[in-house]
Amino acid sequence: GDQTGMRGDQQPPQTLEVLPDGGDGAWLAPHRSRLEEVRLRLTEDHLAARIALGAAGQVIGELDTLVTAHPLREGLWRLLITALYQSGRQADALAAYRRIQRLLDDELGLDPGVELQALETQILRQDAALTLPTSIAGPTGVSSSLLGREADISVLSRLVSEHRLTT
Repeated sequence: GDQTGMRGDQQPPQTLEVLPDGGDGAWLAPHRSRLEEVRLRLTEDHLAARIALGAAGQVIGELDTLVTAHPLREGLWRLLITALYQSGRQADALAAYRRIQRLLDDELGLDPGVELQALETQILRQDAALTLPTSIAGPTGVSSSLLGREADISVLSRLVSEHRLTT
């Protein structure tokens, strides 16, 4: 199998320069930094959503690239560790935790944050909260708020399979 979690048709994410036509003026540096931070937060949110929707195995390669580019960003490590665990790679998830633990200690003399420590504990306990709920992982992807509405679910499933956009 593919160890990075990337499919053969996927390429690693390209990092585009923020405000490329803005020149090299020092006045632009704070704006670039702020926009880069916004981009990273949005990327984290996007990847977290994909993991929550059951695509953990598909985002591992992208997350691995991102933690290499931003090694002290704990949110990316948290997503990588969660994706590895949800993909059935508990040992790799714990190894990734150890990597960030060593990195933070070597670079900053700090322990991982509370959220990362709690994640390690959840993995060691094989906490059911880390696995996808069956309502999300099901074949239709319909949430549990539609339980008891089999007719609506059937119609919705048919519409989604027939049309690219269903509202």
